Amino acid sequence: MSGFSVSGLLTYTGASVVVGVLYKLIGGLLFSAIMHVTVNSLTVVFIYHVDKLQKRYGEKGET
Repeated sequence: MSGFSVSGLLTYTGASVVVGVLYKLIGGLLFSAIMHVTVNSLTVVFIYHVDKLQKRYGEKGET
């Protein structure tokens, strides 16, 4: 009985470690992908607004 509980505990510990590592890997990949997309979106929005501002001030400067 004690041998069974020890092996069960080891199996449970191993499974939880594997699940934890997989979770960290997948979570890290998801987090980096989300951050990458967010940064790209913010950069695009920022460039778009700067471009609009430059055009607006450029038109005012010309007239």
